[in-house]
Amino acid sequence: MDKIKLNYTFNNPNSVEDTAEQLLKLFIEANKQKVDEIIKNAVDDGEKTASHPV
Repeated sequence: MDKIKLNYTFNNPNSVEDTAEQLLKLFIEANKQKVDEIIKNAVDDGEKTASHPV
């Protein structure tokens, strides 16, 4: 039996900017725990730098 090749076509009526914004929101939501940890670490590092200048 021959395999059927599927072709998908998506119509995206949004602008490139809107699409990028929606994808960014999706990726952030999917990786929320990692994003929260990265932001927390960046804030902590910034506070350490501000309180202990070199």
